[in-house]
Amino acid sequence: MKICVFFTLLTFVLVKDICAETDTLRVHLLKMHKEYQGKRDFFNDYLLLNRASEHYEKTKEMDYLADTYNKLGNLFDNLGEPELALKNFRLAENCYEKCGDSISTTKIKLNMANCLFSKGEEHEAFTLLKALEISAVARQDTAYYASVLFSLLRSFLNNNDTASYYQYVEVLNGLPLSDPMLEYKRATHRAFSYYLKEDYDMSVKLYHKALTEAVNNNDPVAANCMLGLVYNFTDMQRYDSAAVYWSRYYAFKDSLDNMSHTSQIRQLESLNTIKNYEVQLHQEHEKRVLLQQIMFLAFALITLLVAGAVMVMKTRRQKERVERDLEESKSRELSAMLENEQLQNEARKMELENQSRRLCLNLMVLEEKINVLKSIQRQIVDANGDGKVSVDIAKTIETQIKYHLQDTSNWNAFKESFAKIHPAFIKNLKSMYPNLSEHELRFCAFTCSGLDSKQIAFILNIQVESVRKIRQRLRKKLGLQPSESLEGLLRTFIDDL
Repeated sequence: MKICVFFTLLTFVLVKDICAETDTLRVHLLKMHKEYQGKRDFFNDYLLLNRASEHYEKTKEMDYLADTYNKLGNLFDNLGEPELALKNFRLAENCYEKCGDSISTTKIKLNMANCLFSKGEEHEAFTLLKALEISAVARQDTAYYASVLFSLLRSFLNNNDTASYYQYVEVLNGLPLSDPMLEYKRATHRAFSYYLKEDYDMSVKLYHKALTEAVNNNDPVAANCMLGLVYNFTDMQRYDSAAVYWSRYYAFKDSLDNMSHTSQIRQLESLNTIKNYEVQLHQEHEKRVLLQQIMFLAFALITLLVAGAVMVMKTRRQKERVERDLEESKSRELSAMLENEQLQNEARKMELENQSRRLCLNLMVLEEKINVLKSIQRQIVDANGDGKVSVDIAKTIETQIKYHLQDTSNWNAFKESFAKIHPAFIKNLKSMYPNLSEHELRFCAFTCSGLDSKQIAFILNIQVESVRKIRQRLRKKLGLQPSESLEGLLRTFIDDL
């Protein structure tokens, strides 16, 4: 709770300090503005108001900013620059609208209308004044409403609309004015309306009253009052009085002209200085804008180059990744194909080996039958010699056994079956080693089929030692080294694997 109170007090103090600082700046601004106005130092007044507008624009103080634009508008209006004055009045109007100040938004339009008159845009000015004349804001402020009527009366005189002029003079006459300056200005218009109606006595009376106040306030309106009296006395044929006021008019006018000439020179000097200053500001602004544009273009170009380089690198990496993926995919497909082919080859090799084993087993079974038949043949011969079997029966049995022995013990039958499994083996082997005998070719076929020495000895009906000798002799013929395998060499001649 104490912490919350502390922060609340701290915030209040900070806000109070900021507000106090803002008020101090505001008071200083108004003081300096008043001093420059008194000295008719237009250029320094312009610099002061211009810096103030920049400050208030940054701090978003719209009410102070609107008032500053209004003062700038009045400054340019006094310098005879209605275009610049109108521009600042419109800026002030916009700020008043943002502040929600409807009264100031309405009242600033009188200044805008007067600028339009000075620019020669009387129709636009008159339209704006008529809207102000019927507005509730104008009618609630008597002094402001009188100023609107003064501007309308000027418009009616410029357009020779005397009926409207008389009407609005009566409206003006009915207002309870407390400001002496507004009072003698109203008296001037009333005096002129009586002059137009040829009521010279009333006109002279009112002009005298207005002249006294205008002279006391050193107001140029005094010249108009003197001129009005000249017209009245001339029409009344009081030429002496008319001559007196002619003299006073010219003396006052010469004085005003001298003051006006000096003032115009100062105004022109101030205006030229302000315009030169604004030209310099504009040039500096253009330089800053140009520099910002150059920097922006340079940044954009660098960004595009970097983005292009990144895109190129990204595209290249994507291309490399796609190519790598494609290569990996091809490699996987090739590996799969090779693996599949290897599996197929291994399966085929196993199938061929199985077929070779079956062929060898069949051969072994065949040899076993042959051996059995030979054993039976020997037993029949022995039985016939001992007289145990009749000669005719023994001869018949022996004839049949010889027939079957001739039919089954056929190397060519094995070679044909082996050639179906390994069609190029015998051909490739004989092509490389043409000096091999048929017996050695048969031994090579048995060895390549995976038969060991005992199985080969059984098939050939020889001793195992004889098989070993045949193997040694065959290795020498084939030129094998002790470290080389006979089976490995023979398998190289099988073109199916």
